[in-house]
Amino acid sequence: MICLLNILHVFVTVSLLSRPTATQHGPRLSLWGEAADFTFLGCSQWKLRPQVSIPALQELTLCFSMKFEVLMMTCPSNSHKDGTVMNHASYFIHPIQTTNNSKPWTAFMYTHPEGRCTELGLGGKRGRLVVWLFGTEWTTTQRVDLRPAQWYSVCLTWAHTKDRPALYVDGSLVDITAGGSNTTPAATPPRCQLAPNGTLTLGASRRLGNGTAIPHPAGVGKLSLFRLWDRERSKQEVTSLNCSEGDLVKWERNYWDSHTCAPLPDPGLQCEWPFYEVTLMFNIIRSDGNDTEIYTARDIAHEWLRAVLHHSIYLNRVSVFEVTRSREEDRLVKASHEDRLEHRTIKRFDCLVHVNVIPRVDVAHVQKEMCMNLSNIYDHTSGRFQLLADAESIRITSVESFSDVTVSPTDEVGVATTAFKTTASITSTSSVTSASTDAALATTMTTNPANISELFFEVKLNSSLPDDVMVVLDLQLLPKARRESCVFQVRVTTSLSDTQEMEEQIRDRLLTPYDNGSISIATEDIEIRRILILECNASTQHTRKGLFEWQDTSGGKNSTQPCPKNPQRSATRLCKLCLSTHWMAAHLEDCLLVVETIPDLDHVQVTAGNAEDVVDMIEGLLGNHSTLNYQELLTVLSKLQDVVNQSQLTLNLSQALIDAISDILESDSDLLPFTNMILNITDAVGDTMMGFHHGSFTLVSSAIALSVVDVDPGQFSSLTFGVSSDRVGTKPEIFINKFPFNGTVAFISLPSALQHSFPQGNRSTPRVKFQFFGIPMLFQSSQKGQQRLNTFVVSASVTNASSPIKDLDEDVKVTLHHLTPNTVGCTLLSKHGYLLKELRDVSRTQLDAANEQILTIITYVGCGVSSVFLGITVLTYTAFE
Repeated sequence: MICLLNILHVFVTVSLLSRPTATQHGPRLSLWGEAADFTFLGCSQWKLRPQVSIPALQELTLCFSMKFEVLMMTCPSNSHKDGTVMNHASYFIHPIQTTNNSKPWTAFMYTHPEGRCTELGLGGKRGRLVVWLFGTEWTTTQRVDLRPAQWYSVCLTWAHTKDRPALYVDGSLVDITAGGSNTTPAATPPRCQLAPNGTLTLGASRRLGNGTAIPHPAGVGKLSLFRLWDRERSKQEVTSLNCSEGDLVKWERNYWDSHTCAPLPDPGLQCEWPFYEVTLMFNIIRSDGNDTEIYTARDIAHEWLRAVLHHSIYLNRVSVFEVTRSREEDRLVKASHEDRLEHRTIKRFDCLVHVNVIPRVDVAHVQKEMCMNLSNIYDHTSGRFQLLADAESIRITSVESFSDVTVSPTDEVGVATTAFKTTASITSTSSVTSASTDAALATTMTTNPANISELFFEVKLNSSLPDDVMVVLDLQLLPKARRESCVFQVRVTTSLSDTQEMEEQIRDRLLTPYDNGSISIATEDIEIRRILILECNASTQHTRKGLFEWQDTSGGKNSTQPCPKNPQRSATRLCKLCLSTHWMAAHLEDCLLVVETIPDLDHVQVTAGNAEDVVDMIEGLLGNHSTLNYQELLTVLSKLQDVVNQSQLTLNLSQALIDAISDILESDSDLLPFTNMILNITDAVGDTMMGFHHGSFTLVSSAIALSVVDVDPGQFSSLTFGVSSDRVGTKPEIFINKFPFNGTVAFISLPSALQHSFPQGNRSTPRVKFQFFGIPMLFQSSQKGQQRLNTFVVSASVTNASSPIKDLDEDVKVTLHHLTPNTVGCTLLSKHGYLLKELRDVSRTQLDAANEQILTIITYVGCGVSSVFLGITVLTYTAFE
């Protein structure tokens, strides 16, 4: 009976392997959700197809999933000649929990093209995992508990700058040590790159040790999601990017030669991911006989995608490219629709789509559902045309992130990295036809001059620079003038005698004209500068979505952090490789808000390191509030005051503070209780702001402006400050040392006599600070019946003055323009500095009855005395006349 079961087992296997191969087209190109099952008799290995070559690699990441299976069926016909029964389970069962775990097994092997040694591989023996790299055997220091019938994710990373590979099991780093029965660390000299064009085998293989071929049976029951990248991933990336497709080796049918082992679905293979790139071809079939322009096609494609895709799939980018249609391509239109295409115009387009699936679901499920939805014919609501996608062209790939150019630079010791700025003239001599291969689909589509230039810059650069020495990392087109310009970086992977020699070699290659018969490119004005900063330093970022601690990251790579409130999702931040390598803005779209409301700011402590982040949080919160109550105003202004007190006010931080104050002033809030608090903040910004050059700087927002002038006491003659504004709420223009004109609404002129109040010698530099407030209500009295302020408010003050500013020999001139029409502005002259401030308590503190009576008596006495002397003056003048 047991033998019969084995026979049936083999029969079922053959039946599955002989099923139709139609699934190899279109939607079924992907193998996600399927596995190579080595538990069937006669199914021992998969090989990478010969047309898929692995290049020389100085760093890599390799990931796959594996599952041990237990086979309990045996048969005498499978016994050895000595009578012992061969136990099939010994190769597939848990390596610890059985007595047969001494049997070695392999998951994959990549051998040298000349068969000298095992370049890379992974297997196991005696309950431990084994990694082979350049002929050296690395073994886990402890036994690894891998249970049957359970999927495990395994990743290997390596870089030529490291002394050993790194092994991860389910995202956890596993310790390994060099040494083994067949090889030792000293047996193979150190290598700096993986040999290209070797043989990659999944399952049963032969390991080469000391020139001897050692057969290794397959010990993994099932293997899936085998992918290879050309860069070393960090520990965080190994965990957070585990469901993205590889860039060198993908888990797709056209990459693997499975012989008689067909892939089989496994419901336990679940990998949830949000980001996908979709490429396809589609036809627009019109019944009105009109042609379809590229821009119309893009709009139609966008409507089609929104109509047929699930509501949880969000479109990030939709790009449509026109292709030249031949008769052979026309035959790809489904025959079942030929009767519907008579007397209709057909135009074919290529399409590139980036989508985000929220919430994230299994990759295989997304691919299956999207392929099914995109394959159906779409009738436009106008009834004039239809859209039909070529099902065989649909390709859906899970990607790490959305970017036009994929960059994978490496920090290499002793390696020169160079940035370029090139200008090129491009001449088009004929139309350009896209390539027909799937691999080139996204990069060979051309429609307009902008896209053509980008395409052939890439082709030109990649074909001009030797791939084995120099690699183009990133290319960006610059804003157009008369010619096309671009900036890109190159990684040099060989050491030249000096930097000058390296630059000359690159320059000579780029100056070689490029002409493919359709487009010619000639480069000129080449600037080459060496990049010295190759990484971004660790940085702490405090946002409304939580605190993120970005680690030291190499230029061109992403740093990944879990979201504080929903740690199952991640945030990423790119370290941009350029002459001034720096952090880009973080991508926090998947993270939930931690600081959702203004009261949540009470839990945020302001420090010198997070001051700018706190102001950004406040700006984001203010954008959601048109009115702030008393407690909200107190919270926001208190945090802004803490920012001023706790940090050095750089220009960026000072501008952010002024913008936040402007938003508060423009809100429909009762600001009168906080007038002094607001003025104290703006005063402190002007007094302590630093980092500007040329002696002056101006910060402008729609409701407030602040100008700071550092004065040289020995060269001071006069100083003026003017403000021009069309109406309340618009962003004012500021003029320093210019006379007023018709549009000036506020003006202050400080005389040269002011220099006598400046400190002399090496004492602190005096600073003149001008402020303009475009919201008069900040200074308006709350008492009913009081007159309204009919001008903007302007002020001037001097920091680090050596003495009080009074009894000047020349007048201080202040000119204000009335806001209400049909009224005349005023000009005030004074020899005292008191005019530079408001001569009243801006907080409108109520006076008690006694003080109010005293001030009234003083006022009456003053007016009486003035009247008496005025009368004397009139009598004297009359008598002498």
